[in-house]
Amino acid sequence: MSEHLETGVALLAAAEAVTVDQLMEVRHLIEVPAAGAAAFRHNDTHIEELHAALFDPSGSLGSETYAVNHEFHRVLLRAADNPLLDLVTVPVFRVLGSRFSRDTAPEDFWTCVDDDHRAILAAVEQRDSMTAMALMRRHLDHLGDVYKQMDLLKRPG
Repeated sequence: MSEHLETGVALLAAAEAVTVDQLMEVRHLIEVPAAGAAAFRHNDTHIEELHAALFDPSGSLGSETYAVNHEFHRVLLRAADNPLLDLVTVPVFRVLGSRFSRDTAPEDFWTCVDDDHRAILAAVEQRDSMTAMALMRRHLDHLGDVYKQMDLLKRPG
């Protein structure tokens, strides 16, 4: 089912019938409340997996960094303890991942992502759902801003 959704979202995005704002709105609608739910519902394994999905932004960045970054969001969705969250969000992740080359992100992008992930993780560990949601909202706002900049850069003329 997730692959079918991904195909539909990808076709809309390729035809530019879906904007960055619309893709990010879906993420906001799902990931912000999911971060709050994860603060209440996580277990020790989720916390270990979230720690494992952190990275050092001062090191070399490449496909492994992108995969770990993506995994942080997937673990957070799993920690919310609702398998449908991952099912409906993964297609959006994949479309955004294929639409933008992370190599064209601004210089401080990965440092900001790392800082955001660490703050979200701390709020989840403390079972502070309101802070986890606020931090996820801010994080997704930042991602959306960067994706929009990258989208403008790739357009001709």
